[in-house]
Amino acid sequence: MDSGAEKCVLIIDEQLPAGLAVNTGVVLAFTLGSRLAALIGPDVLDGSGQIHPGITTLPFPILKARADQIKAIRLRAGEMESLLWWTLPMPRRRAKSIRTIRQSLRRCQQGNSSI
Repeated sequence: MDSGAEKCVLIIDEQLPAGLAVNTGVVLAFTLGSRLAALIGPDVLDGSGQIHPGITTLPFPILKARADQIKAIRLRAGEMESLLWWTLPMPRRRAKSIRTIRQSLRRCQQGNSSI
């Protein structure tokens, strides 16, 4: 892998309901995969001949933290030039469309974890 990355970690707000936490992880993983194509590895063939497409090239732990901890981590991460990071301020309500999420994100100020 040539991305220069040594480890990928997702940190999800521990207060999110399970469905929103999973959705947040999926959105961030898709974003990461689209920006760092080297993280998506080759297809892997298992012992029964089943193909598992694009298995990641790095371990990908998913951690949980309180919103205030995530904010502190985000602020610290922003100071580290060698660190590539994204945040996804997810609405605490259920958005009905991607358009609604995008509009909410445009109004969201940095450091505000709820839109």
